[in-house]
Amino acid sequence: MMINEENKKSIKEMMKGKAVYIALSVCVLAAGIVSYASIRSPKPVTEITTALRPENSTHTHVNERVLPEASTAAPAPVTDPAPVLTETAPPTEAVFDNAAQPLETTSAAPKQIVYSLPCGAKLGMDFSMGVPVFSETMGDYRTHNGVDFVADAGTPVCAIAEGKVTKVENDPLFGNTVTVDHGSGVESRIAGLANEGLIHEGADVYNETVLGVVGALPVEAADGSHIHLEIRVNGILQDPLEVMGFMESED
Repeated sequence: MMINEENKKSIKEMMKGKAVYIALSVCVLAAGIVSYASIRSPKPVTEITTALRPENSTHTHVNERVLPEASTAAPAPVTDPAPVLTETAPPTEAVFDNAAQPLETTSAAPKQIVYSLPCGAKLGMDFSMGVPVFSETMGDYRTHNGVDFVADAGTPVCAIAEGKVTKVENDPLFGNTVTVDHGSGVESRIAGLANEGLIHEGADVYNETVLGVVGALPVEAADGSHIHLEIRVNGILQDPLEVMGFMESED
């Protein structure tokens, strides 16, 4: 079959028209492939988060999780809460009223001691004031630290004042002795008592309380039957008659 020039021209024009359609089809197909590929391919994390992150956001992105940025300020120190002290009011009866109860500023007066003689008023040897005197019994000079009261054996002997018996003992030189604490630093000691009727330690005594009866006084045996009385004030020997306030009769 022979193709003339006119037919060739017609075929070329027809092919040009088909080429345009083919090119358009290829373009449409390519666009579809690109769109499909873009949908299937995941975008980078940074691109996604950048698109989702609002402008001026202060968040960082780690593993696609949104975390707040770390603060640069130093953390506040952790301290235990301070204990809260609560003050409770005392009971009404425990409240001290200064106006109603003024404080005492004066001290109590010292106890007044009332003295009496132990067994009559007949005196023997007096208090020697620390000066040695001759002892007929011992045959030497020694101080006489008390006052002797002359009385027959068996005569009751009483306490010279109120007090408490602190010691009862038998002394080789002074025989049975009784010591009484009268308070205010005053202490009496009566020696030369018999074994019978002797008071016991710890007993409370008064001026008429019998401590015992006149017995033997070995260190002063040559002076006859009598008792020996000593008084100490704050531990210091004193003249018994002066402490008790009795004056020796001139008769």
